[in-house]
Amino acid sequence: MNRHRLLAALLAAPLAVLAAVPATAAVPPDQVARETADMTLREIRARKEELQRDPNQLYALVEQKILPHFDFERISQLVLGQHWRAASPEQRERFSAAFQRMLVRSYSHALIEYDSERIEWAPLRLSAGT
Repeated sequence: MNRHRLLAALLAAPLAVLAAVPATAAVPPDQVARETADMTLREIRARKEELQRDPNQLYALVEQKILPHFDFERISQLVLGQHWRAASPEQRERFSAAFQRMLVRSYSHALIEYDSERIEWAPLRLSAGT
């Protein structure tokens, strides 16, 4: 998979969870993903050298701009499947936190490598009633 498709997939990941939930906000999830991607990429381009020198600032930027659009509890449930039910509340919390850290680092490294390739967005398909 080339980098711009990987980047689009990473940025659209919250849609997998959001698309399964009835829309309560006026802004469709695909628009949220696009706007978040555009805003984040603009800031990364403007601060690229600084962010490359200090990955912690890059991680903080990703946490601030992208992570609010994720439902980590729901994503963690989906990732763990049947094991989620068997996990203790502490295990669930630890898994969700570790999973979030892994995603921050993955997103951060993909975003810093982005070099103005064109992002192709597939149309959002929601089922009836969502």
